[in-house]
Amino acid sequence: MRVFLSVLILIFSVQSFAKADEAGGFEIEGMSIGESLLDYFSADEIKKKISSDISFHYPNKTFVSIGAKVKSDGLENYDQLGVVIKPNDKNYIIHAIEGSLYFKRNINECYKIQNIISENLENLFGDNVKIDKFTSDYIGDKSGKSKVKYVDFLFNDGSASRVICYDLSEKYHEEGDQDTLYTVVNSKEFMKFINKNMKKNNIY
Repeated sequence: MRVFLSVLILIFSVQSFAKADEAGGFEIEGMSIGESLLDYFSADEIKKKISSDISFHYPNKTFVSIGAKVKSDGLENYDQLGVVIKPNDKNYIIHAIEGSLYFKRNINECYKIQNIISENLENLFGDNVKIDKFTSDYIGDKSGKSKVKYVDFLFNDGSASRVICYDLSEKYHEEGDQDTLYTVVNSKEFMKFINKNMKKNNIY
């Protein structure tokens, strides 16, 4: 479950309405895709995060998802914040920004916040994005009792955003996991990678 709960975004802010047709217009906790992670951490700190047990390396180790900050680090809107970078990129350019917000047995509150975020994005971007809404089984739960509700935003430049609620079964709650609001903003390059390497295996 921890792999899939690497991130979520509760509140978006837009840097420039001139960029309202691409995910690069978002700023989350002061971070934007396309920036260098070196603006926030030293190279040694980033290398430690890449080699951490909680990092997630994508196929061929082209990209890696790492934990950037937690609530105690001063996050204002999220329980966790993560980013996706290329481990061999010396500039450590941010290709995705991720955050997560947890709900203890309160999926209705998760849906409420998901709807608020989604409606705000729809009103902001209008015809500049393609929107897809659907619900599916959580692939990690073979019983079929856990559900995932998606709202996807595909921007004109190929970048994307996704707002998700994980409605976990009682089995997961007993193991300590929680219902989670999960959102991610992906760069155009990372989306190309996802579409080629992850979706065909039903991972993303």
